[in-house]
Amino acid sequence: MLQRDFTKRPRAKKTLKETQQYLDLALHAGNIGLWHWNIKTNTLYFSPEWKRQLGYQDHELESRFEEWEERLHPEDRDSTLAALKAYLEGRRRGYEVEFRLRHKDGSYRWMLARGLLQAGPDGKPYRISGCHLDITERKRAEEEHARLLIREQTARAEANAARQQLGNILERISDAFVALDRDWRYTYVNQQAATLFGRRPEDLIGRHIWTEFPEGAGQPFHMAYEKAMAEQVFIQMENYYEPWDRWFENRIYPSPDGLSIFFHEITERKRAEQAARESAELLRCQNQVLELIAEGAPLRETLDFLLRVTEAQCPGMLCSILLLDPDGVRVRHGAAPSLPESFTRAIDGESIGPQAGSCGTAAFRREPVIVEDIATDSLWDDYRDFALKHDLRACWSVPIFDEQRRVLGTFALYFHNPGRPTGRHWQLIEMATHTAAIAIVKNRETEALRASEERLRLAVIGGRVGIWEWDVSTNRVVCNGQLKAMFGWPEAEDLTSKKVMGAIPSEDRLRIDAAIQRSPSHPDYDVEHRILWPDGSLHWIATKGRVEYDAAGNRVRIRGVSVDITDRKRAEEETRRREALFAEAERIAHLGSYEWDLRDSKVYRSEELCRIFGLLPDQFEPTFEGYLERVHPEDRSTTKQIIEQAFRELEPFEFEERIVRPDGAVRLLHSQGKWMFDESHHPLKLVGICQDITERKQAEDQLRRSEERLGSGKRCPVAEPGYHHLVQLRRRGSRHR
Repeated sequence: MLQRDFTKRPRAKKTLKETQQYLDLALHAGNIGLWHWNIKTNTLYFSPEWKRQLGYQDHELESRFEEWEERLHPEDRDSTLAALKAYLEGRRRGYEVEFRLRHKDGSYRWMLARGLLQAGPDGKPYRISGCHLDITERKRAEEEHARLLIREQTARAEANAARQQLGNILERISDAFVALDRDWRYTYVNQQAATLFGRRPEDLIGRHIWTEFPEGAGQPFHMAYEKAMAEQVFIQMENYYEPWDRWFENRIYPSPDGLSIFFHEITERKRAEQAARESAELLRCQNQVLELIAEGAPLRETLDFLLRVTEAQCPGMLCSILLLDPDGVRVRHGAAPSLPESFTRAIDGESIGPQAGSCGTAAFRREPVIVEDIATDSLWDDYRDFALKHDLRACWSVPIFDEQRRVLGTFALYFHNPGRPTGRHWQLIEMATHTAAIAIVKNRETEALRASEERLRLAVIGGRVGIWEWDVSTNRVVCNGQLKAMFGWPEAEDLTSKKVMGAIPSEDRLRIDAAIQRSPSHPDYDVEHRILWPDGSLHWIATKGRVEYDAAGNRVRIRGVSVDITDRKRAEEETRRREALFAEAERIAHLGSYEWDLRDSKVYRSEELCRIFGLLPDQFEPTFEGYLERVHPEDRSTTKQIIEQAFRELEPFEFEERIVRPDGAVRLLHSQGKWMFDESHHPLKLVGICQDITERKQAEDQLRRSEERLGSGKRCPVAEPGYHHLVQLRRRGSRHR
């Protein structure tokens, strides 16, 4: 029996060893580490596989609780220890926890720990055994899955947001937008497109484009859609949609799923482009007419060409220009290349007036006159039969004005059918009237210049106007006989610039040189100077000249005219002499004068009058109230009454008044005034004097007081004592005097 037992024991050990090997192999293959913790003895066992999971050999890691605890991830430590404690205290039914442990290489590995508590005979826990399962790869897979899931959800959200954003963008853009599938059905219609279509977007989704808009089939954009879809090419085009009478720009983007089409209305732009082309054509025509004007073509030829190019812009239109006589009463034929000659002859010389057809009425009213139907408009009562005889049914006429708004004539458009002008017609009217005004004014200026030149020629011959030209390069002076006479030279005298300038006093010559030396931007000069005749007498002439320059800015020629002003200068000198004598006389007599011109309200005051009032000329108030402010307060009311009475009755006046100077000094004045009248006895101006009689009054008072002291009893025949007035209005003859 014992021998049998001894025989069985080696086999049992062998079996146990094999079983342990199988277990170790299984644990290693399953990456499972075992652990045992004897709670009573606080001894712990970590299996070699448990240690290998953390990168350690069996001998490198002690089986202690602290070895496990200190390797817990900081974020997992509290929750893991709390779970273990709860399990040991019976507050947790099982022990299964996931946490991270620090590997030997410093990284952290995810572990799934499971444990089972064993109780002793007393029912108290004394040991807990469990295993560690390395779930790092599973965790990584879960995290990757979570990331992929989040990425997918994010992508879906972004796609939805992109679709929403695209929808928002398509609704916000100014362009209309539609999307079509390959079956030509609408898949998207923004609000701009729906508004253009006059439909709601939801009413078009899923509908066939050519069923909804059959009138579009065969249009240029239809063929462009077909081409873009078939060839998968982008197409941008502009097209006129005749059913709506509107222009659109299309941008067609193909894709395998259909078409995306952006389009917007460009009708206004197209009309502007057409207007620009028409304006350019009008400008070209106008320039042709202006070239004729610049070349000096006859007025009739210029106006005829203007009307022909205007008629070419609008077939069926017949143009006419009538010219207003200088008396402003009748109109004359100017040009009408396409109207019947018999019609133009019939209206030539007709008077303007309130019922004078379109043209005569337009000139009379000074405004456009639009007759839509000659057959029914009362303005044509006197001319209707003749107009209808020539198949003229409408006539629109516009006055032609110069820059001063004077009527020069009329421009008219005739038609064989009744109607009103369009915007295009008004463009033609504006161009034609403006250009015709230039031609007419230029013609009148040319005629006036010719007449002026003729008058000048006669004036030069009959008057004392000297005409001359100085060639700077040769210093030769060419002039007429009148200029030589002004210098006191015989007509046969040959002149040079040196001889001419030698006859001018040096101080005057300096002024002439300064005027001539100015830059080419100021070529004209105007100067008055003296000349010394051969007999030694001094004379005055006024000269207007123009300096001509070459391309390099050098003076090449000076032309001008001169007029003898000797008599005027002598008269001015005499006037200055008399004025000086008069001013000196005023100063000696303390008498100032003034003159008030009622026509322009200008007031002249002599220097002595300013001195009497103690004021500078610019300190005088230009009003009656300002003058009264200078009068002594005690005399102001009486002075005001006297002057107002004189204004009412237009009679001469004379009185005494006191004034107060700015320095406070009081002066006594003797004032007189008289009205000047025209032939119809309308007042033209008021002239008067103010004499300072302060010293005279003081002398009279002193003499009177001396006589009283002497007791002579004799009184001098002077004014009453004090400064109160004569203050009376003396009527010096009638106002018709």
